[in-house]
Amino acid sequence: MLTVYSTTALNAGLIPLLEELIATVRQTLDELNSWLGLVKLKLNEESIQTAVESCQRCLFRLASNIATTPDSEMRSRLHTLDQTDLDKLERFEEELLSVVPMSETFIIPGMEERAAITDIARTICRRGERRLVELLGEYPEID
Repeated sequence: MLTVYSTTALNAGLIPLLEELIATVRQTLDELNSWLGLVKLKLNEESIQTAVESCQRCLFRLASNIATTPDSEMRSRLHTLDQTDLDKLERFEEELLSVVPMSETFIIPGMEERAAITDIARTICRRGERRLVELLGEYPEID
């Protein structure tokens, strides 16, 4: 007897939510993408808004890859992240660090609204990164 605890609609069908980690990673990426939308609205520099939107598009592609089961025929049609995407993200990071150097001390969040909102996105990003590393360790077939 097959017991399905719950299911969620993913690309290419339904899978059991026994892979709770997959759901957690996808939810964290979605949460991060929403906060980045607020960051984009609060920062009035067009170049930063464009770079944040590029990050959001990368998150959508990453979430699609995670949401598509390894045996799905849709997997071959996915646009996954590639070296060009990573290079673009690294250039954005270098650009930001050239404007605001990395602090050598701890910073108390909330000193300024835009910084506080950005800090929330940063912490969600770090949580997502940890969960994604955990997911890839348990499910190496997800590339």
